[in-house]
Amino acid sequence: MNGEVPFRRVRRVVVDLFGPFRSVRAWTWMALALGVVLRLADYATNRGLWMDEEALAANVVGRPIFEFDKPLVRDQLAPPGFLVVERSWVRLAGDSSYSLRAIPLVCGIGTLCATWALARRLLTPFAVPVAIALLAVSDDLIYYSSEFKQYSSDVLIALGCAFLVLGPSRSEGTVGRFLGAFAGGLATWFSFSSIFVLAAGGVWLAATALVRKDWERLIVLSVIGAVWLVNFTACYVISKRLLGDGDWMWVWWGFSFLPLPPRSLGDLSSLFWTIANLFTNPAGLDTPISPITTGLLGLGLYGVGLMRWVRDRKGAALAILVGPLALAMVASAARLYPFHGRTILYLAPLLILAVAEGAAIFARPRWRWAAVALVTFFLIVPLGRFAMNFERPRSRMFDSHGDQRNDLLDYLEMRHNRLVAPTPSSTP
Repeated sequence: MNGEVPFRRVRRVVVDLFGPFRSVRAWTWMALALGVVLRLADYATNRGLWMDEEALAANVVGRPIFEFDKPLVRDQLAPPGFLVVERSWVRLAGDSSYSLRAIPLVCGIGTLCATWALARRLLTPFAVPVAIALLAVSDDLIYYSSEFKQYSSDVLIALGCAFLVLGPSRSEGTVGRFLGAFAGGLATWFSFSSIFVLAAGGVWLAATALVRKDWERLIVLSVIGAVWLVNFTACYVISKRLLGDGDWMWVWWGFSFLPLPPRSLGDLSSLFWTIANLFTNPAGLDTPISPITTGLLGLGLYGVGLMRWVRDRKGAALAILVGPLALAMVASAARLYPFHGRTILYLAPLLILAVAEGAAIFARPRWRWAAVALVTFFLIVPLGRFAMNFERPRSRMFDSHGDQRNDLLDYLEMRHNRLVAPTPSSTP
């Protein structure tokens, strides 16, 4: 009996300390605060401009705001709307690295808030803080929140398009329809990848209206979709002019065009590992184990999350979180859009939301210890990396895929090279 008293006292102290943080809302706020701090800290290090940043800056600093009549220099491509905003901002705030990276930082922090709002709408309560915690420590999302490129704004715009698609299903007013058409069309000028989210959501909305035989809604959706398509087509034509006649961009991204449909076991294997790699790059899941196991664990939780939505008949969630991925894969197979790393960073929050929903399977009282262990498992390495970067600002690496660090595909390639490397001959 006497031995139990100290244990109860320790337990009471722990409960008193963490009592205020036992609610889902409190843990969500803590995860949001952590994400903001990590992004501000990375921005504050003010590392030197990466060569891609310098190349893009050459097309922004000192250039006319609406200069779209000739190709961008130094093999760059960015959405016309993004160029307009950055050129205008540089004229007001100057061309320092802090100024150039300010808009990506705002978008990075906005991504946290937008994901939180989307998670509250689509996920079970337990999955919300898990999703925000994984998003908060994602190294890719942190890094690109302080890099002068369009990738951080791609993520925020994709989330905005997700809300746009979810909104019209409840909006009957003419004003709401007009705003939906206008906002979607505007998004295509600021983010190339926005068309994947808009198309996936639009198809789901149209299919729902068709099943319900709601012809009026189907006509309205067709008009809105036509507005989106016209804007995207116009943006595509201008972007082709900005890219110029060179093929450097397609040569560089040649490895990222998917073998669809697969024509051999090698193609099938490559496709599988490319999908598994999504959870290490760009979603940024990282654990103390190998990238292969991390990717498979992320893929497994993602699958469980999808099955939960199928069970609960959450068609909107499936359309928003799976549709853009499927369309991006089709575009990659047609060699129209690269399917790798930073070009599909906009998928990261959508992947993480599904992973978090899969992790919600541990929300039962008897399994809470497993849930805590799983989340901790995903947080150890990212938080350790942040501590190292805080003490010594990160240096941007350059690999064959243009990534900021090695991922699952690099790990598989290095392992393959070790296996096929010739053994040293014993003869002179």
